[in-house]
Amino acid sequence: KQEVLLDAQRAVECAVAIAEHLEAMNQNWRSLGLPTIQMRIGIFTGPVVVGSLGGKDRLEYGVLGDSVNTAARLEACEKDRQPNNCRILIAKETLVFLEDKFKVESWGLLALKGKKQMVDVYLVLGRR
Repeated sequence: KQEVLLDAQRAVECAVAIAEHLEAMNQNWRSLGLPTIQMRIGIFTGPVVVGSLGGKDRLEYGVLGDSVNTAARLEACEKDRQPNNCRILIAKETLVFLEDKFKVESWGLLALKGKKQMVDVYLVLGRR
């Protein structure tokens, strides 16, 4: 469980660092009269299968599983709801491991594409 806790915290920490760097980059671009960019990040904590896939002529490293799909669905959901330059959405399955280290707010209970059950989603606002 400690390993999963650290993985979840590191994933969210990485996303927050990306958001901070994106904001700094956008400020620089804005000052130069250049267009700014936005991004979305989805994080879900759960089991995955990782490894090299393929045959002797073509080998590719990959990550498979429902958790990967759910993270992708979090990133892609409700694209019109973009409260800042870098939207970070997590599911409750990640939130339970964050130990109150990050500021979050409820995004809602969502029906994500390809998921039978509703997913409890949260927006990461930053570090505490």
